[in-house]
Amino acid sequence: MGARIQFVCRSLACHRQVEIEVPTGRAVGDVINLLCICGAEMKKVYSEPVFQELSEAEGILRFGDRVLLKTQGKTAG
Repeated sequence: MGARIQFVCRSLACHRQVEIEVPTGRAVGDVINLLCICGAEMKKVYSEPVFQELSEAEGILRFGDRVLLKTQGKTAG
């Protein structure tokens, strides 16, 4: 089961909302240019970003040794 994304019609007269499911293995950013049945373009419903702090191990896996240098007060160059 993939991610679910909500879209809303940009037409003030319509303002229809739909929810689609992105198939597993496809990026959420691949979903573009959705049109409502009224013909207007639809846009994604805003959702606040969720931030979380990475542990040192996760930081090394994602960003390499640059994380260690920054945590020690040095800059990666």
